[in-house]
Amino acid sequence: MSSDELHKLEDAIKNNVIKGASGVTRAALTALKIKAHSLRMENVENFVMNIEEYGDYLCKLRPSMACVRNAIMIAIGNLKRYVKADTSLEDAVKFLSQECDRLIDTSKKALESIANNLHELVNEGDTILTHSYSTTVINALTKIHERKRFSVVSTESRPSFEGLETARLLADKGVSVTVIIDAAIGMFMKNIDKVVIGADAILADYSIVNKVGSFPIALTAREYDIPVIVVAESLKKHEGTEIELEEREPSELLPKDLANKGVNARNPFFEVVPSKYLSYIVTEGGIIKL
Repeated sequence: MSSDELHKLEDAIKNNVIKGASGVTRAALTALKIKAHSLRMENVENFVMNIEEYGDYLCKLRPSMACVRNAIMIAIGNLKRYVKADTSLEDAVKFLSQECDRLIDTSKKALESIANNLHELVNEGDTILTHSYSTTVINALTKIHERKRFSVVSTESRPSFEGLETARLLADKGVSVTVIIDAAIGMFMKNIDKVVIGADAILADYSIVNKVGSFPIALTAREYDIPVIVVAESLKKHEGTEIELEEREPSELLPKDLANKGVNARNPFFEVVPSKYLSYIVTEGGIIKL
């Protein structure tokens, strides 16, 4: 892959072209692998230093996605432990490349286990509400739908409309899907059996970070006593209770004529959902009841 193509991959990560934290994590690992092969270093020490700098750059592209930082830090940490005084540059590059591949494979296997674990929480005939785009949610619901029939209500998830892609992918697998505007969750929640959402980070107190709009959904679900189920790889665990929340450009939602009049806009992309509004967190390791 050329440097131009690598830059395109980086832009796709940064600009939400690649959707879902699991997908972004795999893309970041792919970028790290490509960078390792493209670096022209004189020795292993310089190689490791440059890879660390690039890894930090990748992490900053999506700071709210704990799994990106965790995966990158695991790969680089293992590389540093592997490298010895007599390690060749070629072997170091090969090792890091294999680590990236291993972590990508581990992520894919985790999604399969999560689908199996979620299966017992979904009943035949359920109506499930989901929000935004989650690779983990889509994979799990698709797998479960092979054995149980249920319907899905998907919010459109403004302003990027990730929910439309969720609806498209689920419908392609034969799932019955209804799309609603984000503001209609109060109207539809009384007819929902379960809320199933993903997470970009699981904080130390089991609060989660997810696409903005998730908190109002959880609050409304609490009002109707509807369980909120979070599905996420354990790689998304964050050691603290605070994390940087991304805010995107106001131009994504503000028309130029209003901007020209001096009207401001706020465009937060992620928010925290406190653990007290969640019912279960489902990882590849099992089901955590909150």
